[in-house]
Amino acid sequence: MTDKLKFVQFTDTHLYENSTHRMRGVDTGLTFQQVVQQVAALHPEIDFALLTGDISMDETAESYDRVREIVATINAPKYFLPGNHDCFETMKQSFSNDTEKSNIRSERSFSNGNWFIILLDSTVTGRIEGNLRDRELKRLDSELSQNSDKHALVCLHHNPLPFSTEPEHDYGLKNPEALFAVLDKHSNVKGVVWGHVHSEHNLERKGVPFLASPSTCIQFKLEDDGVSVDNKAPGYRVFELNQDGSIDSTVEWLPHLPEGLQLVRL
Repeated sequence: MTDKLKFVQFTDTHLYENSTHRMRGVDTGLTFQQVVQQVAALHPEIDFALLTGDISMDETAESYDRVREIVATINAPKYFLPGNHDCFETMKQSFSNDTEKSNIRSERSFSNGNWFIILLDSTVTGRIEGNLRDRELKRLDSELSQNSDKHALVCLHHNPLPFSTEPEHDYGLKNPEALFAVLDKHSNVKGVVWGHVHSEHNLERKGVPFLASPSTCIQFKLEDDGVSVDNKAPGYRVFELNQDGSIDSTVEWLPHLPEGLQLVRL
């Protein structure tokens, strides 16, 4: 076993069924492809990759097929969870195709070395905000107990900590206390990661890092009266999970803004 595990988190790729569609002026398929190319060049020997939701923008099988083709160039297993723009069933069906080439795994949790990684579904049908249903919370509690001898990383799409001081501008997890009640029972939880907010955040709760990652297409920033598109490049997060349970993580960006980016208020 190596001294550490290295993986990359891709989130909020927002791909459409074809490349003619744009999100705030941006070809999201192109930016995702550029991000993956940069990762392949800078980090050719990662242990796995995570796709943490809003993988699609239109919930079509074709959008997931495009994602599958793009990530096939990364020579490592890929794991996924849904976001509020995803259709989980369509995603699972598409990602089950051609698994030998794309190496996308369907497991909802997995172990690697002395680390346990669990992927949660925080989506609510037809809603932007998230919620962890009782069965997901029970699964989390049970699997953390079953893997108490391993360091644990908990992954979801929605932000469990507030993104905005104004509740009407925060579409994150609406039952975070239920999540915290489970997490606080398990001392092996060493980190929580998510997407959804299209921006980098390095937070902490009770000594546990809570990390948000930027989108592979466009970024958001808070304004006094809401949210707007930020003047930042596409990005992703790189993690190193150490044997002692500590986590080293950095965010990396493409060297240029995406073509056509519209700096608008949302």
